[in-house]
Order: sequence, then C-alpha cells, then structure tokens
Amino acid sequence: MTLPALTAPSLNFDPYNCATPVVPTQPAPAPACYSEGPAYRFRIFGEYLWLQPGEAATTSFALPINGAIVPPPDPPIPVGPLAMTDPDFAGAYRLGFGFQTGPQSDWAVSVFYLDNTTSSNVSVSPGGIPVLHSLVVHPSTVAADAEFLDASATSQLVMQVADLEYRSYIWGNTCSPQTLNYLVGGRYALIEQDFSAVFSNTTTIETVTTAIDFQGGGIRVGLEGEREGPRFGFTVYGKGYASLLAGQFSSTYSQQDNFSGIVANTSWKDGRVVPVLDLEVGIGWKSAREKLLLSAGYQFSAWYNVVSNEEFIGAVQSSQFGDVSDTLILNGPVGRAEYRF
Repeated sequence: MTLPALTAPSLNFDPYNCATPVVPTQPAPAPACYSEGPAYRFRIFGEYLWLQPGEAATTSFALPINGAIVPPPDPPIPVGPLAMTDPDFAGAYRLGFGFQTGPQSDWAVSVFYLDNTTSSNVSVSPGGIPVLHSLVVHPSTVAADAEFLDASATSQLVMQVADLEYRSYIWGNTCSPQTLNYLVGGRYALIEQDFSAVFSNTTTIETVTTAIDFQGGGIRVGLEGEREGPRFGFTVYGKGYASLLAGQFSSTYSQQDNFSGIVANTSWKDGRVVPVLDLEVGIGWKSAREKLLLSAGYQFSAWYNVVSNEEFIGAVQSSQFGDVSDTLILNGPVGRAEYRF
C-alpha cells in the first residue's frame, strides 16, 4: 500500500490561529495640485519698491564758470561742479487682486505708483571769479549772457501704471519643485515729468519751467519661473516682462524774468511707441498650504523712446525736435506679500 506523500507545511499555516490579522494600509492622500482643481479662489498682494530713476530723470541746470574773462569764451570755462537735479531712491508701491479661473490659470489686476521729487541749489560769492552760467535758458535771450549768483532747481517724476494680466502654467504645478508660467495682458501708463529752475543776481530773477506728460497703453507679455528648495518652503524666482505702449508725449517750455515777463514759450506733442522691459530676481518663502507667500528681490525697469526734460530743453534751445529720445531706467529692491483664500 502506497502512503500519501507528505507536503511541507505552508509558511502561513497557524494551527493555533494566533497570528495578528494584517490590515491593508490605505495610501496617504495626495497633496492638492493645480492639476486636480483650483488651489485657491482669490488672492491679494502688495509690493513695496525702493526705486532710483536713472540718467534720463537727471537735469543739469547751472555751471560755475570763470567770470573774470571778458568777453566770456564760447563755450565758457568751467571752474566748479555741474549743478543738477539727480534723483535718489524713493518709495513706490504696487497693489493687486487676482482670482483663479481654472486648474492652472488666473486673472489679476494691479496698480503701481511712484512719486520721486528732488531739489538742488548752488551759490557763489558776489564779486568773485566764479559766476553761474544757466544751462536751461534759451540762448537767444538776454539771460543767456547774464551772470548769476544763485540757482536752484526742482524736478519731479510721477508714474502711474495699471496692469491686467492672464497667467497660466507652461509646466509644473503646486506639487512640482519648479514651475514656469507665461503671462499675457495689457498695460496703461501715465508719466508726469516736471522741472523748474530759478536763477538770480542783484537785479534779475530768471525762471525756466518745463512739463512733459505721457499717456498710453498697449500689450504686455512675460515669463515667471520658480524653483523650490528641499525644505522649509524657500524658493528662488525670476520674472521677465515686455510691453509695447502706444501713446502721446505733450511737452511745454516757458522762460520768464522779473522785468519782461514771459520771454520764451513753446509746446510740442509727439505720438510714439514706448517699449518697456522689466526684470526681477529674488528669493521667497511659502507657508505650508501656500496661503501666505513672501518674497524679496531686485528689479530693473527700462522705458525706451521717452521724452526727458534735458532732451526736450536741448531741443527747444536748438529748435531741433527730430531726435528727442531717451531711456528711463528704474532699479531697486522690492518686497512682496501675497495672501490666498
């Protein structure tokens, strides 16, 4: 008789039924991503910028010259530093509001405001060798040959900018350590540049004023990239934008003295396209659920083909308005806070 073959006991055999039952584990819930639905409905943000305008916002108005030479040579011999209104850093702000329209896109509107005012003055002693030569009076007026003892000037730059933009992902989402967004939209800008200079000696007070206003709007495009660190929510970022604004510059010039009143007066308008390039790089931080975002960086903004006070005054003095163009550059640190809900 053949006995049945013995088989090895199963490794899972438990004759006493003592093994703890194995409960299958549930997978952890995945973090919320833009690909799964909107991560927020609305967002508000604010920026504080500490900006300095570049050379285009500087206006030279007086030069100390050797007044002992009679008649004075042309050009006169300088004997002192050039007097100019050279703007320093000044505060500006940007405020905005956005709302998400899809899993990977949103709309936002923001306003920017800058008011930079600077003043300068220079004086020389009566009867001394240095006298002040005006650089802003019309060369065909009596004041062009006058010798001044005191000069002061004030310039002001005011910029108001409104942006409407649509933003969406090129790649990445809130679960990705790096993202790249594209941006399209529109921009509307108002720029005011005012300048005033006063020259005086023992008998004469000469005043020169200019005002240059720009108003225009157009399209705006850009890219925004971000790389998140391995922990603590820190990020590095870069932003680049380009705009084309079509608008008009309206400029006025006036010169007057205390004897004759207005001795020179003109105005000029010119329609043109103003290209704008903006660049910002910096570091940031995000809270655990990305409700609060903080960042700090440095920004450059270049406004091309603008009319500046110094270029316009030179055009009035030479009666040549065919090539009045300058580049206004703003640069400085920027801090930003954003809250999402």
